[in-house]
Amino acid sequence: MSIVFDSDFGILKRTIKDILRAKREYLRINYGINIDDSNSSIYNIIASSLALIEEEIINELNLFFSKMKPDGAYWAGSEEHISSKSTTYSAVRSALLNLNEVEHTNIKSSAGKANIYLILKEDLLDASKANINNPEFKAKLWETLYLTTPSGTLLEGDIEIDGLNSTGQRKSYKISLGKRKYVYLKVKYKLDLKNYLYLNIDSQIRDIYSRIISNNYSDMGISFEYQDFFAPVNEVKGIKFMEISACIKDTDTESISKIT
Repeated sequence: MSIVFDSDFGILKRTIKDILRAKREYLRINYGINIDDSNSSIYNIIASSLALIEEEIINELNLFFSKMKPDGAYWAGSEEHISSKSTTYSAVRSALLNLNEVEHTNIKSSAGKANIYLILKEDLLDASKANINNPEFKAKLWETLYLTTPSGTLLEGDIEIDGLNSTGQRKSYKISLGKRKYVYLKVKYKLDLKNYLYLNIDSQIRDIYSRIISNNYSDMGISFEYQDFFAPVNEVKGIKFMEISACIKDTDTESISKIT
């Protein structure tokens, strides 16, 4: 099989002459048999007919593996004809987040229905911030929804996205624009150490919350878990008591000192 496969290149391209030459070399090295390359020799006549079949096999193998490459015809065809019945809302969400223009996405679903909420880059929206005014992005969004939305699902929303599939059928989907909300956290704490100034309690608490928010709450549609925000009690030495308040605002310009 060394005639066909190479450890570095995989399937090798071989002509009939290449195959015959490799076989004669194999016989010479391993068995001390020298065969000239005359077309009239019995060995070459028999080996040529076999090499013809081997060449066809090699060509078919090369064709097969070329189609199986990541950008090959097999995967391109699979993507185009993917069955939407096999997808899940998790797959839809992942596909939407792969679009550079989508910052956050959330899907709320019930039996046979779903609402998709998107937070997009500001330059895609019109002056009212209520509609998408970028046709190129709308085309990409439609294609993503067409390839991934589970079959039979009714999408409800404020914005309709439609387009034609490969057979000329018009398909329509609905989405809604999500609303940006800002959560303000206010923390009061007591210490059980007298000399605690060197501990930099404030900065430690901020670092802990930055890590928790980055790891657990970086996307939309996530419910807060109160246990997460009591983490400083366990991680920072000296904290005896914590009181945490949360307030949701529409902007991030509020002064924390004015929030009660």
